[in-house]
Amino acid sequence: MDDLDGDIASGEDLFKFIQDCGNGFLDSYLPIIKKRACMPYTNAEKKWQQIRRGRYVEFNLVCPKIP
Repeated sequence: MDDLDGDIASGEDLFKFIQDCGNGFLDSYLPIIKKRACMPYTNAEKKWQQIRRGRYVEFNLVCPKIP
């Protein structure tokens, strides 16, 4: 997604591409959510999830996109 400037001819083509990505995402992601929504988890797993999310946020704040 970061390097689409020269790959797609027009703004309309880019918008269509983004829509197709979004529609494909839902088709693949919703079955995973339905399957895992009621799975139990431990406090240790929840803590690890929070650590990972925190690292992702820190990375994006420390390493901004370079033009």
